[in-house]
Amino acid sequence: MRLDLLLKCLCLAKTRSEAAKGINNGKVRVGGKTVKPSKEIKNKDILQIRYPEKEIVIEIIEVPDKQVPRNKREQFYRIIKERDLNREGGKDIG
Repeated sequence: MRLDLLLKCLCLAKTRSEAAKGINNGKVRVGGKTVKPSKEIKNKDILQIRYPEKEIVIEIIEVPDKQVPRNKREQFYRIIKERDLNREGGKDIG
């Protein structure tokens, strides 16, 4: 599944276009590398996502085949690391 669609399907972005914008601005990395929204994501890929208030690193457990309800989304990924940027005085770049 494409990265931009995956972020939307797992409720990690509100819309696919919002996901694509974040990816293009370097806010989302796969395996530590900047990628394009069309990057195909597979099981066990590691994603780093930077939001204005926090940064999370997740491992994809299973790529869904369709939109996932918000209360079921964590069956598809596990959080490896989560960092509160506001508490640490961090700022989002961009």
